[in-house]
Amino acid sequence: MRQIGDILRRGFDNTVANWQLMLVRIAGILVILAAVAAAVIAVVVPLAISIGISKDTFLSGSDPREIMTSLVADHGLLIIGVLVGFGVAIFVAMLVFTFVEAGVVSVYVDGERAASSTSSIPTRDHFRVFSGERWLAGAKAFWKPVFGVFNIVWGVAALLLLIPAALLIPLFVLGAGNKSPALIGIGCLGVGFSFLLFFLVALVGGILAQKAVVLTAAEQLTAMEALRMAWYDLRHDFGRHILVFLVMMAVSIGVSGIFSMAGFAAGIAGQGVGALFAFPVRIAINVASTAVSTALGCWYLATFAALAQDRKP
Repeated sequence: MRQIGDILRRGFDNTVANWQLMLVRIAGILVILAAVAAAVIAVVVPLAISIGISKDTFLSGSDPREIMTSLVADHGLLIIGVLVGFGVAIFVAMLVFTFVEAGVVSVYVDGERAASSTSSIPTRDHFRVFSGERWLAGAKAFWKPVFGVFNIVWGVAALLLLIPAALLIPLFVLGAGNKSPALIGIGCLGVGFSFLLFFLVALVGGILAQKAVVLTAAEQLTAMEALRMAWYDLRHDFGRHILVFLVMMAVSIGVSGIFSMAGFAAGIAGQGVGALFAFPVRIAINVASTAVSTALGCWYLATFAALAQDRKP
């Protein structure tokens, strides 16, 4: 089995060799944002006009709760239709994200296979397999199991997180109503436990989903088969998976800190007469931050492709 340093290096070489996938991911994000923005404009603005909402509605001095209650009572069905429309928009965005991700994963898996097939030490050129046709073929072939993996993992995670919420809310209500310090104290302890549970669920769920998504393409599995295999890998090779996560997390935090400091410095320099010159600098910093964040996400995904190719029996 390969050492963690070799796994990270292979993932990095795979990412750089198939750099076009970063552009594909950014394009997918832009399509999703454009679709959501179009849905908001197409639904919310006509709704506001049709029911007579304007800035004067909330500046008239009336109680906001009375305004919202009146709107719901008078236009309940219309508001439900808007919520359904938003649900459809979110569902379409998830499909677009899944389609893009499935194609990206398949190319990284193919790149890792190509590099593993060489008898010599692989160079970056051995990982270079990207083509538009290859990405599209992978997206078409694997978007369904990838979609299933995301929905199963995060659906179960949401249910797990709802359990403490369902227990804590009655405790706080009873504690506040009875003015019971004991119940309020138990509720506060429960909040701390909930944060710990949220962290653990997010950690395990994120790693499990990432590995299962890669396995759908690497082993051509259904969503449930990929999740079972991913869970097996996590239990029997937890060390390498958590080390990859921790290294990538540390790199992401470091990079985010650098861009945050650069943005802060540009903001200070942009005060007064320097605003004209600082504005394009801040735009450049935001663009660079988005590009680097996308690159780190691709590196993380390619590293899991390397782990999938080097599974522990």
